[in-house]
Amino acid sequence: MLVQFGNNQFLLNPDGSIYWLEEKSLIVGDLHLEKSTSYIDQGNFLPPYDTIDTLKRLLNITKELLPNRIIFLGDVFHDNSAFDRLKTKEKKLFKDILKKNVIWVKGNHDNSFKYVNIKTYTSYKLKNFIFSHISNKKNKLEISAHYHPKVTFKFRGTKVSKPCFLIDKEKIILPAYGAYTGGLNISSDIYKNIFLNNYQIYALGNTKVLKIEKKF
Repeated sequence: MLVQFGNNQFLLNPDGSIYWLEEKSLIVGDLHLEKSTSYIDQGNFLPPYDTIDTLKRLLNITKELLPNRIIFLGDVFHDNSAFDRLKTKEKKLFKDILKKNVIWVKGNHDNSFKYVNIKTYTSYKLKNFIFSHISNKKNKLEISAHYHPKVTFKFRGTKVSKPCFLIDKEKIILPAYGAYTGGLNISSDIYKNIFLNNYQIYALGNTKVLKIEKKF
């Protein structure tokens, strides 16, 4: 679904990424790679397939849209040592993705992680747009992540909960991209403190993005 934001065009993709048409840039947040393996030391086991699934989806969308750059909005990894837990195939996929020009904004989960030849930023400004991990109320035309927004609504009589994009005239918050990430429902007061205006909700469907009508 195509939306206007700051007089630019942004394509909302059903995988949870955004494509910025004017800059040919793909934007993703909260991959949380290796979240599953982070629980092993606590005696908890999750099927260790989140990383490979997340990376394959990201590689597929880059092959489809052929962006000139990828903008990571933080929490690429679930923790600072997660990269060392990647399997050989996962590291190869990750390196293939990083062959693109990359802008890497640090998140709260992986703020100490350093990858060879990749410069990291606490926030990044390109044209008039600010890219952050956690939204700052003072920022205008800001695109951020962190909160993993989800919306609950009825579809064909059935109650469903889906990750979603939240957008107003000044801010965009992306859904989490990672396969094992949870979400914060849009009913949370946190969003009321971020958005000054009534925001639009765009839920992720299987093959398309759906605009959800909601009264505020």
